[in-house]
Amino acid sequence: MLAMAGTLTTASTLSPIIFCFLSQLATLQTLKDELHAAIPHPENVGRIPLPTLKALPYLTTVIKERLRLSYGASCRPALIEPDNATVFTDNGAGKKWAIPAKHQGAVRAC
Repeated sequence: MLAMAGTLTTASTLSPIIFCFLSQLATLQTLKDELHAAIPHPENVGRIPLPTLKALPYLTTVIKERLRLSYGASCRPALIEPDNATVFTDNGAGKKWAIPAKHQGAVRAC
């Protein structure tokens, strides 16, 4: 049973991504261009260090966004506001609360 851990998450993450790429060829081309720039020789595909792959912004964004929208968890992972504090105002009580930037509770508005 331990050998199977994580396979459903991987499959449920990759399946919609692949569907999206196949139905939107311009999006697929954007990913291909990024991968070709990072891995110019196909024989090196299995030899690319993980930090190099994690540094690819488009690939990383696609995977993180799919995981964020995943139905597998009971709630979505928080979007952390990296640059500014998130301020909440209670007009009735005249109070303001601020959650600092980069704090787990600071959620960027969509």
